[in-house]
Amino acid sequence: MCQPKSAAKGEKMELAKKELTTMDNLPLLFEALNHEDEETRKIAARRIGFSRDPTGVPFLINHLLDPSENVQSEINSALNRLGTPAEIELLKTLSNETNPELQAAAAEALGKFGTRATIGALCEAIKSEHVPVRRAAINSLSRIGIVNPEIENALIKCLDDRESVVVKTALRAIGSLKCDRAVARLIEFINSSDDGVRYNSIVALGNLQNVHAVMPLIQAMQNSDDYHFHVQVIDALTSIKDPLAIDPLIEMLIEEANNPMDRYNVRLRRKSSHIRHALTAIGEPAVKPLIEMIRRESAKIPKPDIHERRTCLDNQIFSDIRYVLADIGSPAVEALIDLVQDNNWVVRRWACVTLGDISDKTAITTLITTVTKDPSSDVRHEAGRSLQNFPAGDVFDPLFGEIQKGVAPYLDEAKFAIECIAKDSVGNLRDSLFSDDAAKSSATESIYRNVIACSTAISKEESAISGRRVMTRRRRRGFPA
Repeated sequence: MCQPKSAAKGEKMELAKKELTTMDNLPLLFEALNHEDEETRKIAARRIGFSRDPTGVPFLINHLLDPSENVQSEINSALNRLGTPAEIELLKTLSNETNPELQAAAAEALGKFGTRATIGALCEAIKSEHVPVRRAAINSLSRIGIVNPEIENALIKCLDDRESVVVKTALRAIGSLKCDRAVARLIEFINSSDDGVRYNSIVALGNLQNVHAVMPLIQAMQNSDDYHFHVQVIDALTSIKDPLAIDPLIEMLIEEANNPMDRYNVRLRRKSSHIRHALTAIGEPAVKPLIEMIRRESAKIPKPDIHERRTCLDNQIFSDIRYVLADIGSPAVEALIDLVQDNNWVVRRWACVTLGDISDKTAITTLITTVTKDPSSDVRHEAGRSLQNFPAGDVFDPLFGEIQKGVAPYLDEAKFAIECIAKDSVGNLRDSLFSDDAAKSSATESIYRNVIACSTAISKEESAISGRRVMTRRRRRGFPA
């Protein structure tokens, strides 16, 4: 039975590919670059590159405009493997070729070599009358990653280009290469009517991290109602990390916290996460202004009724600042410890919660003092919960010692905290009990046996005196007594 023509053709093509991967006949490889099959052309380009024979350079350059991007990528890799001879021929193509598309392809290929020798030719190519050549030259200079006065001058001149697509490419290159001399020009583009130009200028200013851009960015943001523009500016301020932005960012955070609810009873707060990241990036300088904001906001909260105490901290600004300080971490601990002494119980409670989020060991003593001596039961409760976030070994001894002294006015929350810490610690041994390590399993078994022996040795009367509620097994499971 005869095979279909398509099947026979496929077999021949597979045989041809197999031959290409094993042979070193360069003329046949050069001819294969014109083959109709994409995979065949890729294999031919790869074999020419691995041959290290410079006679293949002109053939590869002539096929830089292959219709397949995969083949183009393989040709660029092959030219890189061929080294200096390929670089010289690409420079000639960039300077002498009349086809602008091939010139642009040569410029892109030179950028992947990443050598200083190509910089002069690429700076000259930026002056080309063809947009694709100018863009390719700018992209290659950005990829090379070297900054010198010649490159800076060439890129800054591109900001005056009549084509916005070239301006946007130059802005990206300036940001990538961190050309500080371009800051003044970039600031001019912040209020551009072209969204792409404006966006790329803001991103570039963020990459440059130049403090002179902070106030112009903030002023532009305050004069605009565009949500996306605000986010772009905030992200740039996150990269710059300058303390000048702290007060405007806090004001924006308050505005976000006061935004109205939507129809699903969800507050419209789309920018708050960006603002929090910006304040976190600024770090320690933001701690004091944030603490002052907590004091001011807490003064606005009316003294709550006893039934409202658990919910009075639903104020969103409290949560936002808490997350920021928790992300800042240890630099915020000293200010929070001072805040635990505040006259307002709302502030003290919030400070205890935030110290628990940070879990810095320097706060343990303050939290133990609070859980045993603070006059507010809400504050003591939160201090006890925060102590559970610390390693049990660091908390147990000082807290248990304070309880044993028996001189503190309030010990119920402290005892509850001890109970939770002990319960969590014993629970963490659960995996060790069934460990494959015999020594670890045996040691854990001994601990469990001691715990069970001690707990069963306590009579019901003693448990009742201690205040612990005793329930029968059936009652605990939900059965009627």
